[in-house]
Amino acid sequence: MAPKRKNSKQVTSEGRGKSQNKRRKRSKGERPPSDEGSDDQFCNKNLTGRAFAKWKPIHRATRDFLSQMMESTISSVLANTSATSYDDVQDHLIALKSSVMKKLEQMKAPATRAADYKNLEQLARNIEGTLVKSSNKMEKLEKEVQLYESLAFQAEEDLDNYKNEVTQLDVQTDELHPLLQKMEDPVLNIPALPQINSTKTSRIINPRVLPQNLTEILDFLSSSKNSHLQKFVETLSHYAGKLDN
Repeated sequence: MAPKRKNSKQVTSEGRGKSQNKRRKRSKGERPPSDEGSDDQFCNKNLTGRAFAKWKPIHRATRDFLSQMMESTISSVLANTSATSYDDVQDHLIALKSSVMKKLEQMKAPATRAADYKNLEQLARNIEGTLVKSSNKMEKLEKEVQLYESLAFQAEEDLDNYKNEVTQLDVQTDELHPLLQKMEDPVLNIPALPQINSTKTSRIINPRVLPQNLTEILDFLSSSKNSHLQKFVETLSHYAGKLDN
């Protein structure tokens, strides 16, 4: 009786039609392959027929992106190649690229949501343009800052010059006018004025007291024998009478 076939089969990354490989035995001290930073995840994978059936051909956008990457790599390699071996290296790299592209057309890969590689170049250009604009703005701002710093420095120099000029003018003024130098208070040593009595002031300002004082003065002046003085006294008496009324 023939043995039953297993539902799962071991497939390598090179293709589906290759023979199955036995699992590699690990020693006690050997670590199992990790998912990150290990080449085992790209070399050998144990896949079931159902999982491999879900694989799809590599998308055209992915192949174009890989082609551009290989072209840029070929250009960088040829830039560092000597002139004697330039043609041979170029032919070899072009043939290698064409063979890889043919294999990519026949290969299948897991169906994943890959990024749209068509827009990567435009996105990179947009980012580069934004970076250039930002750098230009930074240069302008740096120039403006330098300008303002120079203006501030010039203003400080002008202020120092003005202070020096004022000091020189003060010195010259003291030399031309020695009497204007600072002296202790009081300057002339004059005693303070006495306080005015409020009663005397009220007697002078009060209009009711004024006619009585004028009458006494007029009586004293009328006793004089001078005719001109008597006329002056009569005039004063007339105005004094009006003030009394």
